[in-house]
Amino acid sequence: MLLRHCRTSGVSNGLDYPEQELGRGVMLDETSVLLEMVVAETLAAESLPSLTVVLVQGQETLWQHSSGYADIETEVLATDRTIYRVGSITKLFTALAVMQLRDRGKLTLDSPASAVLPQLARFGAPAITFRHLLSHTSGLPTMPPLPALLETMARFPPSVEELASIEFPEVEDLRMEEIELLHRPGAQITYSNVGMALLGDAICRLSGLPYTEYIAENILRPLGMTCAGYRASRDVNTGCLAGQGAPASATGYLPIDGPPTPIPLQAEEIRAFLPAGGLRASAADMARFLAFLSADFAFGSTHCHQANQPKNQTELLSRSTLAEMYMPVLETEKSRYTDYPGPSGIGLGWHLASLGGLRVVEHGGADLSTAAFLAYLPERALGIFVASNSGANPMAVALLAYEILEMF
Repeated sequence: MLLRHCRTSGVSNGLDYPEQELGRGVMLDETSVLLEMVVAETLAAESLPSLTVVLVQGQETLWQHSSGYADIETEVLATDRTIYRVGSITKLFTALAVMQLRDRGKLTLDSPASAVLPQLARFGAPAITFRHLLSHTSGLPTMPPLPALLETMARFPPSVEELASIEFPEVEDLRMEEIELLHRPGAQITYSNVGMALLGDAICRLSGLPYTEYIAENILRPLGMTCAGYRASRDVNTGCLAGQGAPASATGYLPIDGPPTPIPLQAEEIRAFLPAGGLRASAADMARFLAFLSADFAFGSTHCHQANQPKNQTELLSRSTLAEMYMPVLETEKSRYTDYPGPSGIGLGWHLASLGGLRVVEHGGADLSTAAFLAYLPERALGIFVASNSGANPMAVALLAYEILEMF
């Protein structure tokens, strides 16, 4: 078993965590209890409002467990139906959409992306390609030159009032004419939300559908992820309720000393950056996504049932295309999310890492009020998703995922 990692101790949030139902799945009771103890330790050590975890192997949910509050004020408990903001894990869905369009003959990975995205033409040669955009090797910066946004985010943590005042731009207002490349395309990895925003624009241009509509119609609904979407809302959604009267979405809380502070809902409207970090999904939704990665399979009924589900994953993306996404474009010395040593790097949409000598494809997502992490071991068809409604310590969420994986 993995030795416990040192974690940054969070300031106590004063929460009295409730007792919740035992984890569910096919796991033996003894193992389930041990896993719940590991989750409880991270929850308390990091002063998180809630944690939810789902572990999937092949088409089977091995274990699922949620602990803490989806909403503190109303004392609504987190469950596997609670919808979390998954942050940059959204980028995986954007990457899948681009690869779908490639397989349908709409684009080629190594041709100049400016043929679809004219705002890139000004960068000249060597041209930025879709492969560069997918692998964060384009040279585009993390964020565009938007002074008001950058100044607010530089003050950590910003006040609730400052967050409420942030207005994210639409994709046509990214001020691309002011951006300079940080390096030659393909030379190194520079994580770029700008690049992902442009990929969302390309999906719209090539498909004729708004980005969010394309993802819903071509990925979320075919996978049966019918509780997932991009709308910022605290509304009750009866199709995805954990219990009568429960809110569909977890309330995000800022990592501020003292009582947890809910983030203003308007701060979650990120417009141009929806393709980079706007997806909301439950653990039950993400279990279906992890199952999709492993093999052809028939979809069974779920809590969020949708008619006309596909018979197998090949209707969504070919097995060879998924394998192509896992191939390294550039290599690094350690995981982006955990600092684990071993062969690592960047693929097409996926970050690459190693665990116990096995390949890991992964992606994290975090901001001030959310932290999520997804990892998949292709050789073992084993995957995990972890989410919290606080961004206090995203690495602790990723380390929790690795700790659970190492127990198997």
